[in-house]
Amino acid sequence: MPPHWMQKLRSLDETSLARSLTLVGSVLGALAAGTNYVYSAYAPQMGAKLDLSHTQLNIIGLSGNLGVYSTGPIMGIIADRQGPRILFILAVILLSVGYLGIKLFYDEVIGLPGAAEHTFTSGLVILAIFSYCSGAGGNAGLTAALNATAKSFPDNTRASVTGLVVSGFGLSAFVFSTLAHTVFPGDTSNFLLVLALGTSLPMVIGALIVKVVQQPGESGSYAPIAAEEDLGDENSYASVHRRRSGEITVRQRSRSSSSFDLQVPEFGTRLQFPASGAMYQHVDLDDISEAHEVPDVETARNTGTPSPPNEMILDIYGKELIKTSDFWLIFFILSLLAGTGLMWINNVGSLTQALVAQGRPKDWDQELAAKLQAAHVSIISITNCLGRVIIGLVADFCKHRFSVRRVAWFIPITFVFILSQFLGLSATSAQMPLNLASVTLGFAYGATWSLAPTITAEWFGLAHFSQNWGFVAVAPILGGNLFSLAFGMNLDAHASLGDATAPAQLRAILRRAGIGKERLCFDGPPCYAASLKMTILACMVAELLCIYALRRDRRKHPQSKSNSGVSISAH
Repeated sequence: MPPHWMQKLRSLDETSLARSLTLVGSVLGALAAGTNYVYSAYAPQMGAKLDLSHTQLNIIGLSGNLGVYSTGPIMGIIADRQGPRILFILAVILLSVGYLGIKLFYDEVIGLPGAAEHTFTSGLVILAIFSYCSGAGGNAGLTAALNATAKSFPDNTRASVTGLVVSGFGLSAFVFSTLAHTVFPGDTSNFLLVLALGTSLPMVIGALIVKVVQQPGESGSYAPIAAEEDLGDENSYASVHRRRSGEITVRQRSRSSSSFDLQVPEFGTRLQFPASGAMYQHVDLDDISEAHEVPDVETARNTGTPSPPNEMILDIYGKELIKTSDFWLIFFILSLLAGTGLMWINNVGSLTQALVAQGRPKDWDQELAAKLQAAHVSIISITNCLGRVIIGLVADFCKHRFSVRRVAWFIPITFVFILSQFLGLSATSAQMPLNLASVTLGFAYGATWSLAPTITAEWFGLAHFSQNWGFVAVAPILGGNLFSLAFGMNLDAHASLGDATAPAQLRAILRRAGIGKERLCFDGPPCYAASLKMTILACMVAELLCIYALRRDRRKHPQSKSNSGVSISAH
């Protein structure tokens, strides 16, 4: 029989290989999952061919967003209970149905009668359902990828690997847009075919190689509580609640005049209980190098330090999650920030057309507009990807080297959002400073989606991470729908369907009659200025919420290097 150290080394090698395969498969799955961001690359062309208004185009785009975010809770529950494989299979089905259905409408195999006369028609509803399927399929793949990586890697690398996975989600629009425009330049029908088939293959690969890899020393799968032991004498005793996620919760139920040590063999960790101290303390085994001070009730009363809650088991989910103010705090922050990003991403094509066509109702350069439209989609996609990778690495490094809380990074991210909207408001052409607006917004948007899942895991635990993240990820529906619909209605209010020099009354009649195939605004920035002023205000509110979230996090989880309290040493 091989020596114990050889068995351990072999186990580590197998774990490393399984983790590597899981990470590769998850990145590929996320790369195929983010095609919802490529919508603005074909939306103006679809609107022109099918005679759709900007409001109708936003309804279709928002249906895709709704598919992504509204399915979060159910996808999370499936991932926590069944694992990632079934979600990858579901993603293949939904993505194929969604994009092939949109292609049938674009090719006019399925008609849209009455679309110009009415905002809602039966055909438009069906088209929106196909868009919803494409979004839901993308979310299924992303949830599977995040579930596997978040539960397969330790805390000191968790933000980095989840950031890498969601970076694939952000880069998806660039990859598929570049592929389609290279292989089928100017052919929107084949672009949709590429989306239908190209998103399915990575999901199949993910279903084959991605799985949750247990942490060293774990057994079984994730569960809220795996074991409970009562230790000590009648005057001083404690219970240890051990999670299979690699965390334990130590409960000291009464005080004693002496302390005692508790050995946890399978983790190789010694826990020392103080003579006095708080009744409950949560210990994360990934932070075993730190000593955590736990102020007792009397000390808390004298110093003004908030006493710890009666129970700090890091496993909040379901109804308890909805009841917590922390949930609503991160929910509204994400709603405002992601809503701003979605408004820009869904409408950057129309925004580009408005600037190119400014003051040129008869001879505006449609080819130039299409090129700039594709360029902005690529810019947002690349910077979206970079934001997701960089913020994960920086947040991990600063947390473990300088004890900077991850939630603190929401403050500079929100500032970058505000900057992007001011740059968009000052743009007078479809190039500079509009390019800078897309760069900054793409980076901030990506950083937000990289950081938010990690904060969710920190605040509510890993045992039901996917389910919790699913509920948090519903947030963009609120801000995204509000801001995007406002943008579409604002643009339609300024749009011209015929000669821009015609009297305003005649132009209004033409709009109501639905005459013409192209609904363009020739006024430049006034076409969308009100929408950007709205998102600037929303991001300022988000900034205040982020500052409050940091202060709240500091009060709830004070950090200290003192040796008093519960000390943890590794052997």
